[in-house]
Amino acid sequence: MVHPIDRVLTVYRLIDGEYGKPELYELNGETQVGVLPDIVIRWDELAARLPVDY
Repeated sequence: MVHPIDRVLTVYRLIDGEYGKPELYELNGETQVGVLPDIVIRWDELAARLPVDY
């Protein structure tokens, strides 16, 4: 899940039928999508499009 105001990515991984503790990342750099290994999200490009004032 992406929180656009706080600019944080929360990742929940399903392991053996259960979700583990969420992993938190800042919206910068790159994140590889675990279930789609050929997909990489480049956060710097996307975060630059987010409004800065809410």
